[in-house]
Amino acid sequence: MLVAYAVHAATLLLLVLDRCCALSSMNQIQPSFTGKMILAPLTKGGNKPFRRLCTDFGMETSVSEMIYARSLLKGSPVEAARLRRSVKEKTFGVQIATNQIEEGLNAIDLIQKSGADFVDLNCGCPIYDVTRRGLGSSLLRSPNKLHKLVKGLVNVKALREAGVSAITIHGRTAQQGYTKDANWEMIRQAVIESKEEGYGHIPIIGNGDILTFYEARKRMEETGVQSVMVGRGALIKPWIFQEFKDNVTLSPTAQERVQKESLDISALAFSVLIKILPISQRRPYTAICKQTIDTETCYLYIR
Repeated sequence: MLVAYAVHAATLLLLVLDRCCALSSMNQIQPSFTGKMILAPLTKGGNKPFRRLCTDFGMETSVSEMIYARSLLKGSPVEAARLRRSVKEKTFGVQIATNQIEEGLNAIDLIQKSGADFVDLNCGCPIYDVTRRGLGSSLLRSPNKLHKLVKGLVNVKALREAGVSAITIHGRTAQQGYTKDANWEMIRQAVIESKEEGYGHIPIIGNGDILTFYEARKRMEETGVQSVMVGRGALIKPWIFQEFKDNVTLSPTAQERVQKESLDISALAFSVLIKILPISQRRPYTAICKQTIDTETCYLYIR
C-alpha cells in the first residue's frame, strides 16, 4: 500500500497550494478522488457504523474521524478504534493531526498496518482544542513549515515521488466558522491557478455547504473541482451518495433507511441515525428499533 496525502484545508489553502503542488501526485490513489462524493472526516460522527451505513447507500471513498497522532502513539484505545475499517469501505483514509515529521511517520506506520488506503493531514480544523496544540488550521499560518512537514513525511516513506496526491479545500477561514456561506469562488480560483501553474493533475476536492446531490453537481461544474466532500449533508441523509451516483432524489421509508441491504443494526449505529433527528421525528424508528435490539438499549439511544 502506498501512503497518499490529501491536505484538508480552509481558505488559506492557496498558500499551501503554492508550496505543495510542485510535489507530484500518485496515480494509484487519485481515481478515488476524481468524480466522487467523499465522506468528510466527521469528529464524533464519522464512526465505523455510520460509515458502513453510508457504504450501503453508495459511498465509495471515506475518511475516518480525526486522530491525534501523538495520542495514537501513546496507545490510546479511543484513537486506535478510529483506525477500524468497515469491510464494505472501498477506499478508506485516516485523518491525522500532527505538526512533527517523526511523530507523523510513526503514526503512518500504525495506520499502514491497519489497512488504510491513504492518510489525510488535517490542516483545516478550527476547534480551539486542536489549534492550541499547533495543529489543524494553525498549520496554515506558516506555509513554509507546512511544506516542510508534508515533504518530510512523504519523502522519508520513500514514495515514488514526494508530494500530495489530492487537496481538499473547505471554503472557510478558521475565524469565520459557519457564520457565513462557504466561499466557492475562492475554490474556483484555486482550481484555475493550479492548472495555470502546471499542477492540474493533482485533484482538488471542494467542501462546504453541500446538502444535496444537485448542489454537488452544480459546484463541480461551476468550479472545476474533481470531487466534492460532504459532512452535514451525509449526516442529514446518508443516501446522498446514492443520489449523487444516480442523479436522482430519493425518499426512502424509515424501514429502508435502517435496513438497507445487509446492514446489521447495532445500538451505536441506531444512535447515529436518530440523534441527528429532532425528537419529534424519531417516533417512526422506534418500532424498528424494538424489533432489532433489546428494548432497554433502544430507549437508551432514542430518548
